Amino acid sequence: MITQELFQMALNITDPWFVTNIDFNVENKKLDIYVDFKKGSTFSYKYIETKLYSSKLKKLVFIRNL
Repeated sequence: MITQELFQMALNITDPWFVTNIDFNVENKKLDIYVDFKKGSTFSYKYIETKLYSSKLKKLVFIRNL
């Protein structure tokens, strides 16, 4: 749990967002960070506010060759 909090601070992930899981694969040099939001959170877009209760898993890929 402390690792998830560390990544939240490092990536500036704030409420209602939070890190749900971290998966690090040394062999493949791959780090997966899963982020979700608290159910019932209110989000605003332009002049519309809406409450969300569920989310779909989506994948954002960032590749950096070291």
